[in-house]
Amino acid sequence: MSYDSNQPNIQKLKKEYSERTRRTVFFVGAGASAEVGMPLWAQLKENLFTEIDKHTVVLNEGDPTTRSFRKLEALRNSNESYWDFFETAELGWPTVYEDFMEREFDEKISRVSVPTIYERIWGMRHVRQVLTLNVDMLLTAAFNSVVGKSGERLLEYDGFSLADSFPYFSRDNYVVANLHGTYSEKSRWIMSERQRKNLYDGALGDRYKRFIERVFSEYNVVFVGLNTSDIAISPFLETVANLGLLAKHFWIVPSPNPNTLRWAEQKGLRVVSYNPLKDANGQRTDSIDICSILEEIDTHESKDSAVQLPSTVEEVEIESLQTPELMIESVADNRLLSARKLSGAMTRINNSYGPMSNQARQFLERYRLAIQSLAMMDSKMPGYDTVHDYRTINRIASKGSSSVWLCEQSGSTEQDNYFALKIMSTSGIDDPIERESFRRGIESLFLLKKDGIDVGPDYITHYEIPLLLVMEIINGSSAKVFRENVDALEVRDVLTLFLNLCRSVLRCHRSDGAVLHRDLKPSNIILENWYPGYDVDDAITSPVRLINFDLSWHRFTTGNTKAISAEDIGFYAPEQKPKANGSLPRTALTDVYMLGMMFYYLLAGESPPDGGGRLGNWGDIVKSGVRSATQDLVLRNRLMRLVLSMSESSPDDRPDLDSVTASLEGMRYWLDYDVKAINPDYLVEYLSLTTGRGVSWNEDNLSASIEANQTTVFELRYSQRGSRVEIRFIRRRSDSDNRANFGKRMNEKLASSANLLREIGWEVDKNSNLGITGSCRTNVIAENLTQHATTFRRIADSLLGPIE
Repeated sequence: MSYDSNQPNIQKLKKEYSERTRRTVFFVGAGASAEVGMPLWAQLKENLFTEIDKHTVVLNEGDPTTRSFRKLEALRNSNESYWDFFETAELGWPTVYEDFMEREFDEKISRVSVPTIYERIWGMRHVRQVLTLNVDMLLTAAFNSVVGKSGERLLEYDGFSLADSFPYFSRDNYVVANLHGTYSEKSRWIMSERQRKNLYDGALGDRYKRFIERVFSEYNVVFVGLNTSDIAISPFLETVANLGLLAKHFWIVPSPNPNTLRWAEQKGLRVVSYNPLKDANGQRTDSIDICSILEEIDTHESKDSAVQLPSTVEEVEIESLQTPELMIESVADNRLLSARKLSGAMTRINNSYGPMSNQARQFLERYRLAIQSLAMMDSKMPGYDTVHDYRTINRIASKGSSSVWLCEQSGSTEQDNYFALKIMSTSGIDDPIERESFRRGIESLFLLKKDGIDVGPDYITHYEIPLLLVMEIINGSSAKVFRENVDALEVRDVLTLFLNLCRSVLRCHRSDGAVLHRDLKPSNIILENWYPGYDVDDAITSPVRLINFDLSWHRFTTGNTKAISAEDIGFYAPEQKPKANGSLPRTALTDVYMLGMMFYYLLAGESPPDGGGRLGNWGDIVKSGVRSATQDLVLRNRLMRLVLSMSESSPDDRPDLDSVTASLEGMRYWLDYDVKAINPDYLVEYLSLTTGRGVSWNEDNLSASIEANQTTVFELRYSQRGSRVEIRFIRRRSDSDNRANFGKRMNEKLASSANLLREIGWEVDKNSNLGITGSCRTNVIAENLTQHATTFRRIADSLLGPIE
C-alpha cells in the first residue's frame, strides 16, 4: 500500500460514505481505463495527429490541405482548443479520422479486459450511479460482470439524454451517465467543438446545466482517473468548476504536484493522494492503490471525536472550589453564585479533558449532591425559579430525565423575551448515558445554528452545571395534534406534508454537522404556526420544524445514546432497540426508517405497531392502511412499496433519503398528471394495471409482468433509449387450449392486437404465431393515455382469453 490511510480527506470520505447523509457518486475519467490500454485524452489527440501526419503530404503554404495541417499543428498543443483540434481533423481528413477512431475504440475495446477499478466501484455496498467522461463503455462491461449476473438492470444515458436520467438517478436506480457519449453511437458523442455546442446551446443546455447543479449540490462526488487537463477540456467539468460546485467533493489522485494541490485548494476540492506502485515490468499499477482505498471506504464504520461547545461562563480552577460539604451549604445560601462556580469548573474540565472524560465523571460524582440541588426547579418558589441568567415562568413538559420550562432572561426589559429552557433533572444526572445524550442534543442544535439551518429550535446558550439548554420557542402544533384534528386528509396533502418533512430532515443530514435526528415521531415534528381549526392548506405550507434532539447523532458524536422512549415504540428502527446502541454504525438510514413509519401514520391515521418491518403481516398492515388514501392504483402501489422499502429491517435494504424525496416528487407529478415531468415508468405500470390482471412490478428493472398461465409471457418495460415503453408478448399452447384451432386463432389475435397498437402510435413486430414485440415513445402515450388504456384492456382480453 503506497498511500497514507490517515489522510484527513480519507477519513472525511469514509465518514461521508458510511453515514450516508449524502449519497456517494463516482466520477471516472480516462485514467481509470488507461491500465487496460485505452488512451488518455491527451494521448488520443497525439495519436490522431501522428496518424494524420503519416497520411498528409505538405505542399506549398497556399494549398488548402497544407493550411488545414498548419492549423492542426497549432491546435495540437492547446488544451483550450482541444475540441477544435478534433473538429479540424474530422473535417479535413474524414477517412483517416474514421479509421483511427474505429481502431482506437471499436476494435480495441473488444480485446481489452474490464478495469478492476470499475469492478470494485460497482461492487461497493452503497454505489449505484457513476458519471464518466469516457466513451469506451467499459463501465457497462464491469457492471454486467459484477452486478448484472444477479438480474439487476443498468440505465445508460448520453449527454443529449442526460435530463431524462433525473428521476432514476435521484431514485437510486443503477445509472451510468456517459457525459461525452459512447463509441457505439458516434453521431452523439462529444468529440468536436460543433458537437459540444449542440449539447450546450438552447433548452438542452439549460437542462444539462440543471443536472450538473443538482448532482454536485446534493451528492458526495468522488473523482477517479482524472487530471487537471481533463477538467480543462471537459465541457461538463468546465461548467462544474465555473459554477463553483467542486468544493467539498473528493479527488483520488496519484502523486499530486504543488500546482495540482494549489489548483485543488483554490477550487475547494479535497485531495486523496497515493503514490502508484509498479509491476515487475516497471509499469504503473494505479488500480492496486485505488482499489485499496475503495475497500477501506466500503468497510468503514464511523467513529468520531467530540464537538467543542462554546464556553458560556468563565473557567474556574477546580482547586479553588469549596469542599463538597461546604458547596452544599453555599448552594443553600446563593444558588446563582454556586451554579456559576460549578459550571465554570466543569467548563474547564470539558475544555481540558472532554465532557465524558474520567476527570468529568469524578467531578460530577464528587459534587453530586450540590449539583442535584441546583437542578431542582419550581417556578412558584423564589430562588428555585431562577437558574443562571434565566427565570422560569411555568413548566411546558416533563418526561424522563429532563423537563422543559417557559423562561425569560433575568433583568431584560424587552417585550416577548421568552425562551424554552430544557434542564436535566436530578434523576438523569447520575446516569452517564442520559447525560451524554442530553449534551449531544445541545451539540446538534449548536451545530445546526452554526450552519444556518433553522430546522430545530434555535440554540441560544447552555450551561454545564446544572446541565441545561436555552433555545427558541417554536410556536405551532405537533404532527400528532394535526393528524388527530384532521379527519379527511387528501393524498395530495399527505404527499406535500411528508415531502416537506423529508426535506427538513435532509437539511439536517446535509449540514456541516451531518446531524441525524433519530427520534422522528409525531410528537417531535412541529408544523410552525399551525393550530387546530386552521385549514389543511395552512399546514402544508407551514415550515416543518423538529424538536427533541436527545437521541440525535452528529459528525462529532462519541460514546453511547440513551434507550428509546417506551411511547410510540413502533416508530423506532430495529437498530435502535438495544439499550446500548452506540457501537452500531452511524447511518442516516435510521432516520429513513422512522420517516417510513411517519409516512404510514399520515396515510393511515394510526401509529405503526411495535415490530414494524419485522412483522410477518407488515405488508398486509401497510396495504390496508394505504388502501383508503387513494383510489389511483398506480399511486396506491407506489405508496405501499415506498413505505415497505423505508421500513426494511436491515438499514442497507432501505432507500436513502434522496431516493425517497425523488419518489415523492414522482408521485406528485403523476397525481397532477404533469405530462412533461411524469416519470416514464409510471406509464408502464399504469398500462399493465389497465389490463385488469395481476401485475408484478420490478423496481430495479422498471418492468411489469402481467400474470397469465405458465406458457405465456406478457411484459412491459421502460427503455431509456429514446424514452420508450416496450412490449413483449409470447403465448404457447397450454393444456386448456384447443389443439386444432390454436395456431390459426392465435395468429388472428396477434395480428388484430398488433394493428390496434399501430393505430395509436406503436411500432410493432409480429413474430410468427407466437407473439409480438414493439415500442412506443413515452410522450405519445402520455398525451393519449385514455386511448392507450382502452386499447391495452382490449388486447389483454383478446391475447389472454381462452382459445376453444
